[in-house]
Order: sequence, then structure tokens, then C-alpha cells
Amino acid sequence: MRTKYKLLSLILITAALFICSCSKAPPVSLYSPRQISEAIITAQENIATLHPLPPNDDYYAEYIANIYQIDGDLIEDGMIHYPYGVSADEIAVFIANDSAGAKSIRSGLLEYIGRRAALFSGYAPTQAAKAQSGIVMEHGNYVALIICEDIKSAESVFVACFSGSLPRLSDSDDSARLPDRAESSDTAENPDGRPGETSDRGEPSGTGATPEPSQQTGNNMPPDSQDNADKKTPDGTNSTTGPGTSADQESTKSAAASQGASDGTDGTESPGTAGNPGGTINPGTAPSDPGASTGPGTAANPAPSSDPGASTGPGATPGPDKPTGDISNDLYNPVSILAAWKSGNAASLTYKNKSIFDACGNIIRRLITADMTDYEKELAIHDWIIDWGRYDIEVMSNSPDAAPDPDNDNPYGLMINKKAICKGFATTFQLFMDMIGIECITIDGTSVPGDNAHAWNMVQIGGEWYCVDVTWDNPSDSINANRSHAIKHKYFNVTSDFMWETGHRWDRSAAPEATAPKLYRLYDKVDLG
Repeated sequence: MRTKYKLLSLILITAALFICSCSKAPPVSLYSPRQISEAIITAQENIATLHPLPPNDDYYAEYIANIYQIDGDLIEDGMIHYPYGVSADEIAVFIANDSAGAKSIRSGLLEYIGRRAALFSGYAPTQAAKAQSGIVMEHGNYVALIICEDIKSAESVFVACFSGSLPRLSDSDDSARLPDRAESSDTAENPDGRPGETSDRGEPSGTGATPEPSQQTGNNMPPDSQDNADKKTPDGTNSTTGPGTSADQESTKSAAASQGASDGTDGTESPGTAGNPGGTINPGTAPSDPGASTGPGTAANPAPSSDPGASTGPGATPGPDKPTGDISNDLYNPVSILAAWKSGNAASLTYKNKSIFDACGNIIRRLITADMTDYEKELAIHDWIIDWGRYDIEVMSNSPDAAPDPDNDNPYGLMINKKAICKGFATTFQLFMDMIGIECITIDGTSVPGDNAHAWNMVQIGGEWYCVDVTWDNPSDSINANRSHAIKHKYFNVTSDFMWETGHRWDRSAAPEATAPKLYRLYDKVDLG
């Protein structure tokens, strides 16, 4: 009987302990989400300048809903520190309403890390790897997104925020402090952020890299380029947005392997973009000898040594007069440009197409000579595009003030504004190849991880097809790197299998198969003028 009572008592005590443990309140930190995130940032020796986004900012709820894709009703309090430009660094701390909400927030942030890594993949390999190593920590109802270089340190700081030995904040007095305006606005150049702004979104915070110059100043350009604020065009004039002529309505043909609906002509319309409604040119539509006798600046008509564009960019020669009206509807038309190139008469081209025509013509006259092989011509154009153009990093920014170039998907954005996304790099390379008579197509595919739209090219050299990804040969990580080291050839003249292995996805049955060994000689050097 005594044994029976002892057993019953033990059961009751165990049940009581279980009930007590279940009703125990979740851990609470003496620090607010803002202070926790500030402590994590302060402990980092090398972190991009981050922009604070508190709950009272109008963009806070939008960021949670559209960027993180999380239900804001699950969050009781929080703080976000997000980056500008080509940087994956990001710190965010939230307090959920309950444990179920914390788990949902954690799941959403993990998915965000995957999307962020996919965005940088290929374009900024270093940042893609950093994003992939990002973590989400959950402690009670607290959830933290941590993407930075020193993950271990950040983990330790987060845990310490719930201990009796709180980590130090930026001013070591237990109150979060963001840099004063004077500290953040007078900074050196850095591709990982932006200078301090005077908006009501607070001041950039962080202990590492200083902010990147804004799109208006363009200080992230290489030393020999023009200040982006001047919007120098290849003709040497200042380019401020204004109206112009309507788009050339001539039908175009697509060279994309993934084809769109028929446009009623002998070609098909590419799935392309608003800035490139007609897509790219089918191999064979370009003249076999474009402008051999009358075309402006072909291999048979090389530029004289006194070419005024030889040292100043794609076009020091006078270009078309800048229209005074809206030129947003002046769309890229490769067929009309190639027709003008073949005939030598560009009088019918719209402003943007004439600007592209002039810029490309100047580069061909400068770089291409009659004695060059197709491989040498292709290499010269590939390297020049990388040396001149920059990936439009505004498309990578989570900032509400991000302003991607409206022409970044076509040659006008790259040739005139020096900014492009993959479509802009691919269509520019396509146009050059068509102008110099090298068979080329544009592939509209995707990249992995994720399912991001991506475009690249295939060229036929010496009877063999090769894949070329100019965009991924110009990683944004190298935006301020030594010029010669910024030009890569990893994706230059490679096989279809190599492209597939490195994350490119496309309908391989609709495109030629590149099977020949990689065509690139390390000792080849290109004089970019």
C-alpha cells in the first residue's frame, strides 16, 4: 500500500512539474529588437553599411509583406537593417505574437534567404555565397535573420542578449545609437552601400564598409569613365531624359531559343522585355558581309588610327541631337539598326537606335580589323563589353528608392548609360555579332538556385557552336576591382554541359548543342583602346 501511495505521489509531482514547465513564459530580452540588431552589427568587423528600418517607417510594413513575404500581423515588434547595392548583408530581429507566429516568421525568412542567394547567383558570386550561409535564429518568440560574414559572432551576440551579460551596443551604454548624419554622409567610395541620406528612413548603420555612391553621382565607375551624373553618351553630350520620337515599328525576329508567339512575319517574337519588343536577331538575318563596301565601319573598312573614339569611349564622334520630348517609347529595334548598317544609311533611325548605331559602329571601327579571325573579333567584343558596361546593381537593391535604368535590358542602357542586366548584355553582344557577321543567337532561360530569368548567347566559330555568358563573366563583385582582373572568361566559349552544370537552364532541344572543347587561349590579349 505504501508503495502504491509513493507511486501515486510521484505521478502527481511529475504532472505538476510538466504543467509548470508548459505554462512557463517564453524568454524575454532586456534589449529591444532594435538594440539586439544593433548589438549584432556592432560586433561585426566587416559588414556593409546597413539602412535601419523601424516599425514607424512607412516602408517597414511593405518590406515585411513584399520583400520577406511574411504576414505582418504575426509580428509584435521588430527592426530591419537592409543593405544597398551589391551586398547580401542584412540583419533583422522580430518579436512574434506567439510561438506559432515565431515558427511562421522563421519559415518565411528561410525562404527569403534562398531567394536572396538566387538573386546574386552568377552576378555577384561572393554575395551569393554569403547569402547562402545566412541563418535564422529562434529563441522563444524572438526571431532573427542574420546574413553577414561572421555568422558565429552574430549567433553568440544574439544568444547573449537573453543572458545576464548583455553585449555592448555601438555607444556601450545599453541604448541603441545609429551613426550621426555627419558620420554617415561624408564617406568614402564602396560598392557595398550608399552614402547617408536625409530621408525620414533614418541613417545607415554598420561598422564595416562605407556606402556606395548613389546612382546620381556615379562614383563607382572606373577612373577613365565619365561621371554618371553627367549621363555622358558616346557622342560626348550630356544626356538627361526627355521626349523623343516614337519607336520604329518595323517587325523584328527573335533569336531566343525559347520562342514566343508569331508576329506574323517570317520570324517569331521573343518573350523579351518592354525595352526590346522584337527580341533578338535570328542567325542568318544579319548580312554575311555587313557593309563591306558601304557600311560604316566593318572589318573591311577599319577605322583610321585617328579615330576620335579611340581613347574616350564608344563614341566621341557626334551623335544624333537629343530630342526634347519623352523618349521612353523609343524602343530598341535591332532589325532597323542592321538594315542601316548594311546600307550605310541611318537617316531613318529613331534617336535611341541611332545612338546605339553610332556607338557600336565606333567600337567596331576601333577594335575590328580585316585581318582578324572570327574568334579574335568575338573575344575583342566580349572583353570590351565587360570593360565598358556594369551590371545595373539597382535591381539588386531592396531600397524603396532603387531606380534601375529603364533601358538596362537593351543595348541603349549598356552602350549609352553603361548599365545593363543580363538581357542588356546578351542583346548588345548579339547586335555586335550580327554587325560583324558572326552567327549568334540569344538564349532566354533561367538560372538556379531559384528560377530567375536569365539570358546569354551562343556563337558559331569555325563551324562549332559555343556558349557565351557575358553577364556572368562580369561579376558585380568586381565593380571597383582592377580593370584587367574584372574581365573574366569562365563562361566564354564553353559547352552546353558546362553551362548546365553551372546553373543555366533552358530548352536544350530548341537550341544548338555546344559540344566542342572550350575555345579560349589564356595568352590572348585584347587592346581595348
